[in-house]
Order: sequence, then structure tokens, then C-alpha cells
Amino acid sequence: MNKQIKIILLSSILVVNLSLGIRAETVLEEIARTGILKVAVREDAVLFGYLDLNKDLRGYCLDLIALLKKRIKQRINREILTIRLFKSTINNRFAIVNNRVAHLECGPNTIKNNLRYDRVEFSQPFFITGTVFLIRKEDTERINLNTSLENITIGLLRGTTTAEFIAQKYPLATIINFQGVTGRTRGVQAVGQGKIDTFVSDDVLLLGEIVIQNLYLEEYEFIPQFPLTCDYYGLIIPKNDGQWRDLVNSVIDSQETEKVFTEWFGPFLPNLQKTIEFCQEKTE
Repeated sequence: MNKQIKIILLSSILVVNLSLGIRAETVLEEIARTGILKVAVREDAVLFGYLDLNKDLRGYCLDLIALLKKRIKQRINREILTIRLFKSTINNRFAIVNNRVAHLECGPNTIKNNLRYDRVEFSQPFFITGTVFLIRKEDTERINLNTSLENITIGLLRGTTTAEFIAQKYPLATIINFQGVTGRTRGVQAVGQGKIDTFVSDDVLLLGEIVIQNLYLEEYEFIPQFPLTCDYYGLIIPKNDGQWRDLVNSVIDSQETEKVFTEWFGPFLPNLQKTIEFCQEKTE
């Protein structure tokens, strides 16, 4: 073997080894090396991650990430740790973690097994919700979910598991798709304005929209009495990184997180408790 070929082979091996080393780096190792925690948060999921009237990002996810930052600093013995925030959407929420842009994504992500992304998984559940129809009180008698809903106009958020479910369950209904960061906001507004008969989403997200839009809850109804589906939200995290997964789950399980949960969702639990208890009973 001549010298030139040997050099090329050795260079190739070095490149492969370096690449393998980079791919093998765990999330915690990367954070320890860079001092940066990269997280993605939604801007369109009221109570979880949303823009307030001053266009400032707020929500449960930010407080959860602050607790995670505190736990990471203790684990890697770092006094300074920077959080780099990325905006996630319905369309990019999995890809942003799958492509290692962010170390996790926090939002209303229903835990499911049939992901088309092979490099992500979910944390353990941190919230329970369910699919309901938001209607005006005056339409309670007119909209019967035990029928085909033919001639009923249903608003849905494009790209969600809810949209897939409703399209299959009520194929004769007239479906109006909303999309973008303001999709759910416009959908709820359309119900109030009588432009559509109903908007379907998770009860907690619909309730959040009613609150932030300063609508009168007594003018609306969530049907049916119990949700059509039970959905468990999880953080999107890189797959096969057990150390990172365990750390994230330990924060979800902590008493500090329970306090944050109560601060954000406590005032709304009377409206959400029925769904939570119903879904917990179904899984027992």
C-alpha cells in the first residue's frame, strides 16, 4: 500500500471517529461543554407557552424550564447556564429536537407511539387533557355529537392529532382548517362570531383562549360531558439518552414542579377536573 493511500485511509478513519464522537455526546455533556441549554417553546398554547398583551412569552413551560435549569446546574456543577429559546410550532416541534436544534420542546404534545421521527421520544406525562367541542350555549340542542354532524361546520387546527381524529369520526361534517400561530385564537373567535358552529381542541387549550380573550365562559359550552379522547402531554426529547430523560422526568416529578402546576392551572381545575379524573380512571 503506497503512502498516499495510507494517508487517505487514516484521514477517513479520523473523520469517522470524530463524527461518532460528536454523535455520541449526550445532552448533559453538550450542556456542560457549551454552558447552553437549548429549549423550544410554543407561542400559541395559552397557559403552556404564549405571548401576552405586551408580546412577552409566558407560560407554564417557561417556569418548568427554569426548574430544569436549576437542576442541571446542580448536576454539572456550573454556576452560569444560559437558556437559548427557540420558537416551536405545530409543524416543526418534532423536527427541532430530531435535528438537535433544541434539547427539548415544551408544549401541548400528545404522547403517541407512531412518530415518523426516529430520533425523538417523549418524557413522562406532565398534563392530562381531552378532546371537546366548544360551542355557543344557544347551540346546545342543535349540535348532537351522536349524529353524523352533517351540515355542521367544525373548526380544527391543521396538523394536529385532533384534526385527524375528528375528520375520521365525522366525515360528513364541513371542516374548516385553521393554521399558524393565531389559528386556535381565530377558531375560538369564529365560534363566538357565529362564523362556524364549533371549534374542536383540547379542553385546557380552549379554556386558555377564552380566558386570554376575555370572553364570558358562561356563554359557551364544552361538549360532550366527558372528552372524546384522553391525551397525555409529554416533553419532546432526544431518543436513547437515558441520563437526560431521567433528569427531565425527575423535574416533572418534583414538588417544585407541582407548585408551578398549581400556580398556572389551579384557578382552572374546577373546569378541568372532570376530564382529568375521567382519563385517570380509564388508565387504571
